[in-house]
Amino acid sequence: MSDPLPQPPPSYPPVPPPKSGMKPGAKIALGIVIAGCVITGGCFACITTILENSKRNLNAPQPVASESRSANSPRAQPGASSVTVEKTNWRYADSTDEMSGKTYKIAATTSSNTISLGFPYQGEQHGTLRIVRHPRMGNRVTLDVEKGQFLSSVFGGNVTMRFDDGPPRKFSTRGAADGDSTVIFISDYKGFVANTRKAKTLRIEAQFYQSGLQVFVFDVDGLVWQ
Repeated sequence: MSDPLPQPPPSYPPVPPPKSGMKPGAKIALGIVIAGCVITGGCFACITTILENSKRNLNAPQPVASESRSANSPRAQPGASSVTVEKTNWRYADSTDEMSGKTYKIAATTSSNTISLGFPYQGEQHGTLRIVRHPRMGNRVTLDVEKGQFLSSVFGGNVTMRFDDGPPRKFSTRGAADGDSTVIFISDYKGFVANTRKAKTLRIEAQFYQSGLQVFVFDVDGLVWQ
């Protein structure tokens, strides 16, 4: 756990005036002390604000690329050369593991299609694919839905993947240790990342309780992951 944020020093107790009146030198010294307390408190308040803003920025996934812009764009500067930035559906976020104090990274993308499961999970929903690199938990790939039950227990299961126009491939999976049936963990992290970095489209077929096989389609083009 990170150290607690520094707090402003406690206010000084009032200084009782001497019976014969405070001397000029004492008045100056008291003024310096009071001013120091005010300034110090303000500095600590600024530090707290900066830390909180930084935490919010780290936890907010940011797109890797922005819209393409060329010299003909209304916002382009005169004489600017044409610049093209590749668009991507991946979103990235960094956060801090409180137990180790180290940074972990997440890349996530949402399926371009939706599925609809049977009662009581009816209603269209997307799938979310996440790649995680964690200092204590290790590297992992997960697939999750908003509601529903993947048929993959902690003892294992599998999904079928197809990268672009390649042949279908089986990937082993396991369920969450806490029994959360809306997420599965996909094995072969290195192989998955290597294939995903080269692909543009990824299809994942998974089986759901009382809803059979369902296919998610992901636009995985442009993954930036080391």
